[in-house]
Amino acid sequence: MAAPPPHRIRVVCRLRPADDAAVEVRGASLIVPKNRSVRESRDELPAQGGLRFGVDAVYDQSASQVSVFEGEAAKLVDGVVDGVTGTLLAYGQTGAGKTFTVLGRGGTASGAKYDDRGLVPRCLERLFATAMRKRRSGRVVDVRLSVCEVYNETVVDLLRPPPEKGQPVGLPVVERNGLTEIKGLEKAPVASAADALQLLYDAEINRAVASHAMNCASSRSHLVVTGHVVCSHGEDVTEAKLTIVDLAGAERVNQTQSRDGTATLREAGYINKSLAFLEQVVVALGDDKPRLHIPYRSSKLTHALKDALGGTCRTTLIACVWPSAAQADQTRATLRFAARMGRITCAPVVGRRRSASEDAASKVVARKLRNEVAVLRAELAARDLIRGTPPPAYAYGPLTDADEVQKCAKVARAYVDDGTVPPVITVGQVRAVYAALRDLCSQAPPAATPAAPPSETPARQSRRLFATPLASPPPPTEQLTSSNLEAHQSMTNEELFKRWRSSTTDQEVIDVEEDLRACASRKKELKTLSKKLVTDVNDAKTRIDEELQALQATGGADEFGDDSEAAHAVASSKIRDAKRVYRSAFEARKQAQMELVHVDARRKYLFRLLVAKFQAAHDLVST
Repeated sequence: MAAPPPHRIRVVCRLRPADDAAVEVRGASLIVPKNRSVRESRDELPAQGGLRFGVDAVYDQSASQVSVFEGEAAKLVDGVVDGVTGTLLAYGQTGAGKTFTVLGRGGTASGAKYDDRGLVPRCLERLFATAMRKRRSGRVVDVRLSVCEVYNETVVDLLRPPPEKGQPVGLPVVERNGLTEIKGLEKAPVASAADALQLLYDAEINRAVASHAMNCASSRSHLVVTGHVVCSHGEDVTEAKLTIVDLAGAERVNQTQSRDGTATLREAGYINKSLAFLEQVVVALGDDKPRLHIPYRSSKLTHALKDALGGTCRTTLIACVWPSAAQADQTRATLRFAARMGRITCAPVVGRRRSASEDAASKVVARKLRNEVAVLRAELAARDLIRGTPPPAYAYGPLTDADEVQKCAKVARAYVDDGTVPPVITVGQVRAVYAALRDLCSQAPPAATPAAPPSETPARQSRRLFATPLASPPPPTEQLTSSNLEAHQSMTNEELFKRWRSSTTDQEVIDVEEDLRACASRKKELKTLSKKLVTDVNDAKTRIDEELQALQATGGADEFGDDSEAAHAVASSKIRDAKRVYRSAFEARKQAQMELVHVDARRKYLFRLLVAKFQAAHDLVST
């Protein structure tokens, strides 16, 4: 299923019954009495009789629970089974009917009457009904449930027993792989709607509820109920979650009549503070100018709802309003918040989990990368070994076993006599072989220097000895003796480098030399091509100017002239052809310049690699 296109957060309003209702409903708008002592904001539009607030839908006092569910929550549930995460938030003042909308009458998921059960039990029932249909079609659907509350800035897991004294109470909110989650939150597997509702009933027992003048069963925390759904069919695996949030209502002390020093007053402070931070986040997200920082971490509530606010899920806000005339100011505040939420854009995506084959392929790639790392580490160790700067992970002390020292001396003798590559393994063995080679060189008699032919002067002999014909095959490698070692020491680095390049039989060095020659040849070709393309660009530009001048010289009213349609068509065709040639030549020259930069960088890299290999070989000879 394709992901839905980006859309605004859907905002609806639900009115609780009131005898003295002062809010007028006009289609999808609400007219609220105006408070003349408060200046209007951009969220409030003047209307006859008050201020008008526009929303996506309005559910009046006669709206039933099933109508709210079918209109707002059913599509979210269906999307979750298809892999699109959905979030539904209930917001409003205390006593406005949020908990009734989310859980049902009496603040419980069961409800006093079956028809009064709220969105959470109805969503769970539809979720399992949809999952059953998916299972009949051959899909495997796994559903898990988590319930928590944010109480006094502490996230509490309601599916677990209260912690014992001395143990941490709150759970941290963390971000993993770009998503926000509550670490350590219980995700209980459920096989049916009945099992899920039973867990929900158990969680309600642990929820913080208190009574005050505005509400006899006021929620003292923000309740978060989440259904985690994983649907798989072969290697196609989707995962999503449905989150329903019952936000605690904003409270005013003069209305709730909470006394100083009581738990109710302290809880009201935390509730109002978290709702204030939530409004700050909403304002920042809905700002016309994108902000660099969104204060999600200001509170646990906003951090936990990060994905739902401007994230990658479908989000719906139900603004619960108490339309009484005495609550007009709270109604305006609620609808103002709803209007700001409606300006936030979400981009829903289908959450896909990597299949078994993809995991297997990732493991193969990881294994190859580990092997490559091991090879590179071995190469680095060998380089440090040759340069005499061993890594600290190895033991580099001299060999103490006399048999080992004698064995290394035999290896060095075999290398000097017939060029046998020494089968050394440890760093200590390598150092022992170097020491034996040094002793052999110091004990060998000086070799006679061959006399130059009579017709060859010393200067010509030197030029012949240190010449570097790249195209000719390298001469055979000289045997390592004390005489040529002294000759090595008497040469400059440049002379040594030239001689080494011409005499080495190292296949890697030969390959580097071939790459260098190829780079030089390609660089020459690109320079020639670039010059030709510059000429083509200039010629095309000249042709365009000439055609335009010729067309303007005809005395036409516009750029191409209007004396005759035939002349206009011919001139237009010529100019289009010239512009086409110009664009083609310009793009080709740009590509040639880019390739030239690449080739030049490649050539410099190869030369540095050649110098590094020479230094390693020279250090080996000098050791």
